[in-house]
Amino acid sequence: MDMIGEWIRDIAVFLIVSAAVLHAVPGKDYRKYIRFFTGLILILLLAEPILELSGMARRFEAICHQNMIREEAVTGDGIFE
Repeated sequence: MDMIGEWIRDIAVFLIVSAAVLHAVPGKDYRKYIRFFTGLILILLLAEPILELSGMARRFEAICHQNMIREEAVTGDGIFE
């Protein structure tokens, strides 16, 4: 039950921060881009419990970590600089 409360808190904090960012942006030119990216992040936040329960979260993290290592090896950007 604690996981659900934490999940709801994370979503609430994200929505408050995204609303503050939308109000802080001058003009309306960038609002559609901010809404697009905040929508993507909100989808990930909503999918998080499903990924955790199905065990896909660890696999997703491992795949992302492998891709980061691979990209660092190709570009030469890494901890050895």
